Formats: sequence, structure tokens, C-alpha cells
Amino acid sequence: MSTLLDVKNLGISFGGLRAVNDFDLKIQKEELYGLIGPNGAGKTTVFNLLTGVYKPDSGKVLLDGKDLTGKKNIEISKAGIARTFQNIRLFKENCTKYNFQTDYILPHDSYLINLGHPEEEGLEKSRAAFLDEMQRCEQLGLKLLNFHPGSHLNKISVEDCLALIAESINLTLEKTKGVTAVIENTAGQGSNLGSEFWQLRYIIDRVNDKSRVGICLDTCHTYTAGYDIVNDYDKVFDEFEKEVGFEYLRGMHLNDSKKELGSHVDRHDNIGQGLTGSAFFERLMKDSRFDNMPLILETPDESKWAEEIAWLRSVE
Repeated sequence: MSTLLDVKNLGISFGGLRAVNDFDLKIQKEELYGLIGPNGAGKTTVFNLLTGVYKPDSGKVLLDGKDLTGKKNIEISKAGIARTFQNIRLFKENCTKYNFQTDYILPHDSYLINLGHPEEEGLEKSRAAFLDEMQRCEQLGLKLLNFHPGSHLNKISVEDCLALIAESINLTLEKTKGVTAVIENTAGQGSNLGSEFWQLRYIIDRVNDKSRVGICLDTCHTYTAGYDIVNDYDKVFDEFEKEVGFEYLRGMHLNDSKKELGSHVDRHDNIGQGLTGSAFFERLMKDSRFDNMPLILETPDESKWAEEIAWLRSVE
């Protein structure tokens, strides 16, 4: 039986991170294969490489002996390789069944995406991946997509990187409908941007469609970025209102922090077990400014999730 799809040493990097390395695959005609792995293993990235969403840094993709490596998505599709997503009907039916309203569903895009990438190739890959994520939300009927803004990688200025991020958002919003780009604040680790409120506002000011851009505040990121939400609760959120505006707040990630105030290190802890503590979360849950938006638990020990959710609801 002859080989239909022959993938040799396929690989791609995003900045300094090797996302896929030396991936090999042979599929014979009339055979069916599955690709299995944990979250973050690179399965989606492999499919993006095979279908032309990403251009590989290394390796070859041969379909029936024809070299499709680096071809455009539409050329690869015409040649015979295409992708489809999981059954959208089942997702929508289950949302209805379990009473999950789309206003309160806040998916997160790939952590590999850098919309402020200082290099043309990296920026092109990130923009293609972000568009793919937004279009997926469109297909699922979702209204929000959460993402980390980007990193200058110490190669361009902060302002130039923020401007690139805004430009990336504009390009994606022009090609999509109904989905809001929700910028998550960061801890400011390394060269990551979005840790200071003024940076979030800088991006928003340069987005053309203000109705489709918003902010997600992560409590751990806010604390380790240097905003003392524990001892200066009112001051911090007054500053957020002044610098950004609560009208742009679309959701929150609820996490305690393993690391100290202003450490710029992103290490989540379970509610009440870290340095922000239970009292802060009790105050936040009683604050009406955070009503009617998705509050997403991202704590590391999933065995405690049911208990944490029950406690958070009990103190509202």
C-alpha cells in the first residue's frame, strides 16, 4: 500500500519556544489515524502546520508525493488536506442543556501567540493563529476571546510593541464579526507587556472598533505586577477606572498568588492558600462592579475546584 501523507521532521518555533520539533508521520491510503496528547502538547499546532495556517521552520509535508511544505492554506486545501473542528452542534446543545450562556464563556487562545512580535515571520504566524482562534469562536457562537497581549522580546520599544498589538487586533476584527478581543493583564514577567494599566489603555486607544475590545483582570497577575489589591483595594480599582475604565472590563480570572507583590512572576495558588488571601476574594465577590461577567477560576489544584466555587458563591 502506498504512502498518502508523509511528514518528515516537521517543526516550528515561536520566539525562543520550540512548539513542534521533528514531528514524523506516515499515513497509508485507506488508513485512519488519531493524534492524542495532553493540553499544550502541540496537537493543534501540528494541524495548523499540515493545513498551511502556519509555515514550518523545518521539515517536509508530502501528499501523494507532492511537496506542500510552506504552501498557502487554500493551495493545500485544493490539493487534498483540510481541517474541520469538533461538532459545533453538540457544543451548542450542551451549552443549552447545562445553562451556559455565551455571555459568561471566556475561552483562552494559544499561549504561543504574540501579537506584538518584533520579527515579521513571528508576527505573521501569531496573527494567523489569532485569526484562527477568533473564527473558531465565531463558529461556536461565542462572544469573547481572552488573550495575552504580547512581548517585545527586548528587540523593540514598549510603545512600538503595544502599537503592533493594536494593529494585530484591528486586522483580526476587520475579518471577523461578533467576537470581542479581551486583553488579559499580565504579571510583566520577562518582556511581556500588559502588566500596567496604562499599557492596556494604550492598546485600546488604538483599536478602531471600541465595542469589540475589552479587558480581563487576573487577580494573581494584578498583584504580582505591583498593584496591592490586598491592602489598597479601593486605590487599585480607582486607578483602573481612571486609566482604563470599568466599561471595558469583560471578565476576571480568580487566582491566589504564590509570589510576592511586585515580583512580576506568574504563579497561581488556590484561593486562600496564597499571598492575596481569602479576605480579598470575599470583598471582590461582594463588589457589584464585578457582577454580570465571567469569573474564571484558574487555580492549580483541580481537586479543590468544587469547594472553591462553592465558597466563592457563598460569600457573594
